[in-house]
Amino acid sequence: MKKIIFFACLLIAIALLVNIVFIFTEGLEQLTTYGHAYLFGKIIVFLGFATLTFFLGKRTGGE
Repeated sequence: MKKIIFFACLLIAIALLVNIVFIFTEGLEQLTTYGHAYLFGKIIVFLGFATLTFFLGKRTGGE
């Protein structure tokens, strides 16, 4: 069960990272105030999933 959660979090983190990189490369100058808040929220959610993936990876790696 831990491995399923680990891989799900990993896929979500990768998808968020791709989305963040796309925003930075394609449309950073086009963002409004709400767009900057949206980007900041995505970065925080990405960091949460990346941290969760890191700690789950450490725990599932020893099995």
